[in-house]
Amino acid sequence: GPIAAARAATEDADAQGVAAWQELQVELAHHLQAQGDPRQQLVAAMLLARSIDEYAPAALQAAAAARKPEAQAIFARVRAGAEDPWVLWITATSCRFGAALCDRDGAIDALLRIESDNAAVWLLALDRARRDADREGQLDALRGMAASTRFEQHYSDAIHAWTDAFGLMAELPGFEALLARIMPGSGGDARDGDDLRAM
Repeated sequence: GPIAAARAATEDADAQGVAAWQELQVELAHHLQAQGDPRQQLVAAMLLARSIDEYAPAALQAAAAARKPEAQAIFARVRAGAEDPWVLWITATSCRFGAALCDRDGAIDALLRIESDNAAVWLLALDRARRDADREGQLDALRGMAASTRFEQHYSDAIHAWTDAFGLMAELPGFEALLARIMPGSGGDARDGDDLRAM
């Protein structure tokens, strides 16, 4: 009946909106690849590696799966010889690109080398030592924590990296169309660049 038809139309519109958002994120990721900054490269890889809700249409799930090799290739380039603390922190704590590429232990070791005054890094080392039943490693980590002068989990770095990345979204050709879809009657075409970036 009419209710079922209206529900189907709404679900179809929602699916189209999700697809448009995914396409714009992929476009943003490709735009970010042109940036030389390793943090923007990492954001690009993370955008391409994002999982799709299990209830999303099969075509969207298949498209997301197809992007994973590209995401892994970008991450591998960023990870090679990385000295950026945020890149290493993500690698050590929330890497979604597979154990072989992430090398979490290598990332922890690199962080210990460049941020030995950061108790948060020693906490990662302590967790690893506990996991490996390495008593001496646990003691070393506790000593390192006691001697540290700060506790930094790089949340502000993450906020800056993602804000900088999404700030570029307003420059993408599909952004205003997506804005009009999400917010009908918002007058997206009349907004200036700062408004669009804030949105």
